[in-house]
Amino acid sequence: MDIFPLNELTDDMMNLCDDEFYNFLENTLNKDLCELFRIQSIRHMTSLSSITIDQILEIFSVDIIDMDNLKKSLGFVTIDRKFHVLFGHRNLLEMWRQTSSSSKATSTPILFPWINNIFQNLEKTKNKYRYNDQIQEFVY
Repeated sequence: MDIFPLNELTDDMMNLCDDEFYNFLENTLNKDLCELFRIQSIRHMTSLSSITIDQILEIFSVDIIDMDNLKKSLGFVTIDRKFHVLFGHRNLLEMWRQTSSSSKATSTPILFPWINNIFQNLEKTKNKYRYNDQIQEFVY
């Protein structure tokens, strides 16, 4: 099975929502993790920037009969009735969340920070001009 390179999310992918988002998740992650997002009503990639993996997995701490099959496919329950996600699934979720967060951060057009820096530098002498990291990355 081909694994989607999570570091190559495009702006179009970042704007997917509802069924398109779930289809994309099923193809890039897997059916069970996609179902976890669907159950949590996470319908858009930008939702991932404001939640943690622990918050996504918190639903497994509640004893919900309808989720038994999903629990079995994503992890295991110990004798003390605590659910643990298999490392591979947790790692995939963390990579997915990290990639979606970093992709969102870099989607800001260069024009806005550039103009902001110009105005900040107008107040300084030429030998004290400074540029933020996004502009320096763009230039180099």
